[in-house]
Amino acid sequence: MRKRFSLCKKVGVFLLTAVMCTSQLNVQAEKKYDFETEYQVVAGANGYFIAKNQKGEYGLLDSEGEKAVGFDYSEMEFPEDTIQYQYIKVKQNKNWGIVDYDENILVPLDFEKVSEYSNGNTIAAGYNGNTTYLYDLKGKEQKKQLTGSGSYSVISDTVFWGKEDIRNEKDNTLVKLEENTLLDKKKNSLAVKVGDTHYAVQKYTTQLTGNLETDQNIEVYEKDEKTQDILPEEEWVKDKDSTVKGSLKLIKAVSDKNIIADMQMDDGFKVIYNIEDGQSTSKYKSIGEFRDGKAFAVDMDNNIKIIDTSGKAINKNDIEVADYKENTDSLKSGTMTESELEKEKNQDIKKEGQTSFLKFENEKKDRFKLYSLTKEDVIKGTWKDVKFVGNDFVLLQNEDDKYGVIDKDGKTVVEFGEFSKDELLNASYCNSGIAVVKQNGNKNDVYYYQTAKEVKKSFFEANKKIILFAGIGVAILLVILCVIIALKKKAAAKAEEQRQQQKRQKDAQRRKPAPPKFQQPTIQPEPQRREKPNVTAAKGTSIHSAVKASASKPKKGYLEGVRGEYTGAVIPLEEGMKIRIGRSQENNDLILNSVKISRHHCIIDYDPKRGQYRVVDYSSNGVYLPDGTRLERKKQTWLNAGTTIIIGNEENVFKLGKSK
Repeated sequence: MRKRFSLCKKVGVFLLTAVMCTSQLNVQAEKKYDFETEYQVVAGANGYFIAKNQKGEYGLLDSEGEKAVGFDYSEMEFPEDTIQYQYIKVKQNKNWGIVDYDENILVPLDFEKVSEYSNGNTIAAGYNGNTTYLYDLKGKEQKKQLTGSGSYSVISDTVFWGKEDIRNEKDNTLVKLEENTLLDKKKNSLAVKVGDTHYAVQKYTTQLTGNLETDQNIEVYEKDEKTQDILPEEEWVKDKDSTVKGSLKLIKAVSDKNIIADMQMDDGFKVIYNIEDGQSTSKYKSIGEFRDGKAFAVDMDNNIKIIDTSGKAINKNDIEVADYKENTDSLKSGTMTESELEKEKNQDIKKEGQTSFLKFENEKKDRFKLYSLTKEDVIKGTWKDVKFVGNDFVLLQNEDDKYGVIDKDGKTVVEFGEFSKDELLNASYCNSGIAVVKQNGNKNDVYYYQTAKEVKKSFFEANKKIILFAGIGVAILLVILCVIIALKKKAAAKAEEQRQQQKRQKDAQRRKPAPPKFQQPTIQPEPQRREKPNVTAAKGTSIHSAVKASASKPKKGYLEGVRGEYTGAVIPLEEGMKIRIGRSQENNDLILNSVKISRHHCIIDYDPKRGQYRVVDYSSNGVYLPDGTRLERKKQTWLNAGTTIIIGNEENVFKLGKSK
């Protein structure tokens, strides 16, 4: 017994260890959707699509092309981060608000502007005039409203910025912008830090800018070849031994303490400035966007480096590609050249910078190679054309003149040859995927490629499948062990019973007299044969085995076909059984071939305790009662037995039978 428990314990420890070892793995999943629609599709995210009808009204379609949010809005936008947040900003009657994919209101459509949920925040803001109203991710209004220096935008769940001040509701502090100067350590007024983000506060302007850009430069002094603290303007004349060597302009924060700064001098250069110790890094001619804590930079000798957020170069060797040389366009955040912009100026696409790759070209400038920042290596392949289309996606033309799209790691997202160059240039690119539209006569064929970025998850979230299988495995082992123990106990008990029975038989044999020599056997009567009853099938069409039509009405609930394809059919509804009705051949029990029937139209089940039927409508054309009342969409409706329902139109009518 101890050995069996020891074995079970070892297996459990092994499975738990396997889970722990895989807890740091990040899952990268992909999904692909395609459907046909008459609407103009504008953008896609998470399998949902912003579309526009012929009247110019906006709505939201689901992955099957059916309406998720009605076409009742004059404008509609996805947030910047569509992976973490799944909602849309909408405008109606000149007012903005926020709704989720089921059209539940998160921020009421009452405001002249709304501030999104972003950067991990669970709070968004709607504001009119000088009052800002706050709402959480469930659409609940917060009790506190902000009034003062105009409307406020959300920095974090407790910190908000306005035109003249920053409010921190957590510790009830207020930072007046006009009282601050940039990087003045003596007055304890460095760039304002909120969470992991820095915000520049400029004494001579009243704007707080999230990317740390300022309208004016701060003068920098040098004395004895050492950089002094940056002083406010009124103190310049007090330091007569110093001379003005240039000016410093903050660009953006790259970590919780490091900021890219632009030094305006004779040659001009950029540094990464540490606001804690006041020190700056080596000088660079240019510094690109940071991706996963790394960025491309060009040093003063025109060598390409990969630097971390502290400004330290992390690549040992210079970046070179044999027989190719670096294309200068890559150092301009991947923006297109003037000639490229001229060629494509008539195309309505969003031009965004791309700094996850360096583009190298040959002498003829007709072939290109890509060097990946995240992989720190050359992406396999030679390309005839390279276009940076935003959100770390790159449009490429291969040697067969076919176009495809890769992500920042060089992984192919859209296979080469599936679409033309123009179709991919006009596609919608967001951080959760790509939506491509093909015109097909009066219809549009929509294709969506959903890519899940590598996001660190909690232990249980990242390993829920492994934990589930491990739990099932341990449970199975315990069940097997318990069964073995029970069987052995039962076998032992049976053996003991047989031993006792044999003992009793021997004792009885000794006590009773000998039986007669001949004994008449007992004759058992022959059992009568029963004829198999004749079962007649019910009228109607044969359906899925789970809801096969029955000749007689069941004792529980049942669905009776009154009109349409299932006229006369009696479909039983036992307790716990659900009947799915729709046009699709997959995942439906009753299949109705009508243009008025959605792919997955509705679900019906019966509750014997209530004696009522529950109907949930998921369709575009609805489920109706005889008086024309439409059941509420995506919500359960309880109907009494004997009620007649109309599916889509009057071609298909069913009756909810009275239970016996």
